[in-house]
Amino acid sequence: MVLDFKLLEYLVKGSRLFEFIRWLINGQKSLLGKFKVFVKLIISVRVAAPEKKTQFHCYSVFVPSLSWVRYGSDGLRILLYDKDNKVIGKLPRTSNSEQFKAELEARDLVKELSPPIVAVDPESGCIVERWIGLRPWPPKKEAGLEALKLLKEKLFAPVHMDIRDYFTRYSNTPYSDQVLDTALYYGITHVIICYCHGDFWNNNIFMTYQGNVLVLDWEYAGARIYTYDAWFFTFYQWTVEKKQDCNAGFFEVLGETFRSLYSESFSLKRLQATHMLHLFERFAAQLSLGKPPTSNEMQLLKLALLSAIHTH
Repeated sequence: MVLDFKLLEYLVKGSRLFEFIRWLINGQKSLLGKFKVFVKLIISVRVAAPEKKTQFHCYSVFVPSLSWVRYGSDGLRILLYDKDNKVIGKLPRTSNSEQFKAELEARDLVKELSPPIVAVDPESGCIVERWIGLRPWPPKKEAGLEALKLLKEKLFAPVHMDIRDYFTRYSNTPYSDQVLDTALYYGITHVIICYCHGDFWNNNIFMTYQGNVLVLDWEYAGARIYTYDAWFFTFYQWTVEKKQDCNAGFFEVLGETFRSLYSESFSLKRLQATHMLHLFERFAAQLSLGKPPTSNEMQLLKLALLSAIHTH
């Protein structure tokens, strides 16, 4: 029997029900969070519809001892959990061979900073990882910077490119011409490219119980302008966690972050242009991985990008 917890968007093998409930509730940090999850579990559970049962069994091709599936994650992958063998399968909603290759190459560079890979399926893009016990990384700016420095040590192999050559990969992406023209107008003719994690924020940084840093969720990994991860970490903290606009305070913090990592001073003009370029890279990555253009995140990115272009 397969159960569908519709409000939580999980499919669960009937024999794993109590393990699943315990795992899900224990994953909540507060008593209120535990209570809310428990209520959703109670009011939403039902026997899975035939099509959902079929999906569950199809997913077993990638993770044979499948225990439960998270099918409604906000991310770009369906998560497949195997409680017996302690592995997690990550199946992309939209297969992208270029992205699949970039993720494997980036993870090979960082080695122990990424969860160990157990198996891969190039056709579907599914990556199966070892399931590791983790604890949260301290949610402080200084802790995030330390993790960024570890990433930089592994990933920073700079490639210098003419910005026009770099933008050829985005020739079919909306707003590429405006972004390129604006960058050139402000004197940015060359960029430094290296592999980046692509989705670096506090909830993707953890520690093992042995005290080692582990960075999760590599589905956005790829070659981008070298400051991308530091920008996204700052951008996410400022706009999502602090719920503030990208005002003068944001650019001051962004400049401090860049200086601490790269020992470079960025003028305000260069910071604003770099911010625009990274917004565009994020927008393009989301599109290429199948994020619906009408989604809230894409609409917000579009507005921020257009605002950054027009500001210049």
